[in-house]
Amino acid sequence: MRTARLLLLCLALLGCGKPRGEGPDWIASAPPDAVAAISCRTDWAQDPTRMAALLQRYPPAGVALSLVLQRVQPELLRQAGRITLYLARRAGRPAAAGPSPRTLLQLGGFRLPGRIQTAIAQAFPETGIRTLDNRDLPSYVVLDLPSGQIRAMADPEGRIWLGDPADLAGIGTAPAGSGAASREPIPDLAPAPLQGFIRPGTPDPRLPGDQSGTLPAGTTALAWAVTPAQDPSSPVGFELALAGPDRSMDAAAAWLQRFADAVQSVPGQIPQVPEIQQVETRIGLKCQLNRVQLALAMERLGLPPVPGP
Repeated sequence: MRTARLLLLCLALLGCGKPRGEGPDWIASAPPDAVAAISCRTDWAQDPTRMAALLQRYPPAGVALSLVLQRVQPELLRQAGRITLYLARRAGRPAAAGPSPRTLLQLGGFRLPGRIQTAIAQAFPETGIRTLDNRDLPSYVVLDLPSGQIRAMADPEGRIWLGDPADLAGIGTAPAGSGAASREPIPDLAPAPLQGFIRPGTPDPRLPGDQSGTLPAGTTALAWAVTPAQDPSSPVGFELALAGPDRSMDAAAAWLQRFADAVQSVPGQIPQVPEIQQVETRIGLKCQLNRVQLALAMERLGLPPVPGP
């Protein structure tokens, strides 16, 4: 088994040195109770089979997004925006029982969000209006299922949200400074076609998390990023970062070393030896993996497999 090189380098390589509050909007705008997120660039998500693969564990969200992508003009989704799935536990439910996790989808980061909103309004029937910050925010019927409803609504910043009406009611009402970025120090990785975060301490088999059950105590957040290759035979870029108090960094480094060793134990050529990089209260891993190794890495994080090019 190969051993990853442990290098104490500046986390600028991982994008983790930015002050809080300067992170990407899909993290800053995450619902306060979100325990995980999967975010992808809209140009990468243009292939519907990719989104279907990523959202197969969460059928209502997958069906709703498929309907939106079918009916909204494709060119409007080429504005370098992002599609983000947020996951949260359902209150009062045992971890191993009950319905699937609560889901919210966000379409954000577009240069011309008004055009996206207009396309949504033309594609789906209006079902009501909500007033927030002296602005009327209409909602639209996307999906009605026996198990629940999916509505679309724009927030005052122009993001489009898809979710259950009860969950959409909380959008834009959280107090300032209560979002995901302020509640947990989520490492800010460099932008990638596919990335996300996980808040540890959520022992629910339906939610992403450390499937090996060995995340070090004190870890407050985990971020990951994947840069798929156009050629299926080419290596895939992979980054992983953990945040926590200074006293947890030694344990976090050991966990990342075990993670790297496990991934490298898969037969096949190693495109790039992983580098473990640390600065203060954040530590991360950056490497290139082949497809088999990437599948193992995603599995260990409890995440869906990354669909091919």
